[in-house]
Amino acid sequence: MSIRAEKLAGHWWPYNSQAFLARALALKGRRVEAEPLLVEACARMQPSGPEESVRQAIAWLIELYEADGRDEL
Repeated sequence: MSIRAEKLAGHWWPYNSQAFLARALALKGRRVEAEPLLVEACARMQPSGPEESVRQAIAWLIELYEADGRDEL
């Protein structure tokens, strides 16, 4: 991930991949590992990423928080 992020600095693609990785970790029950990846991906994709990708990552973050019993983001 870090090599790809360096080559595509400022682009949303690496963070979209990071969101998918975080989603996979969350689905495997590894939510503690997934949360920081997903938070960063959401934040970094918002300025330039496609709206659908940003919305999907945010939806996954909401699901992660709901699975942990948290009501606030």
